Amino acid sequence: MSTSAGRLILDDTLAHHTKCSMEGLAYLRDHSIGRNVWAHNVVTSYYVNRSDQFPVDFRLYHQFSRKYEKRRLHQVQERLRNGATLANYRQYIATLVSQHYRHQLHQPKTRLLIRT
Repeated sequence: MSTSAGRLILDDTLAHHTKCSMEGLAYLRDHSIGRNVWAHNVVTSYYVNRSDQFPVDFRLYHQFSRKYEKRRLHQVQERLRNGATLANYRQYIATLVSQHYRHQLHQPKTRLLIRT
């Protein structure tokens, strides 16, 4: 490859937060400090060549853990089996819709910046 050719750098960065209810926050592993933190995971692309450098795009990564989602759904189903109340049915439907929405939002980090 030519030395004058540019490079597209892809990176992900954790933006730490205190525990609050902002959309997109997750409990993520911060390898720089060796523990999990409450954060947004921002995936960025940056163009660099010998004479120029500038940001291209950024996207928010949405975590989706199949193991956690399955465990959460099982808990709600158990409550529904133990007491078929209207509140339990509402919680079950809300959990299904929420799980589906988070699953639709989830994209692998490398695919996030490939999409236009």
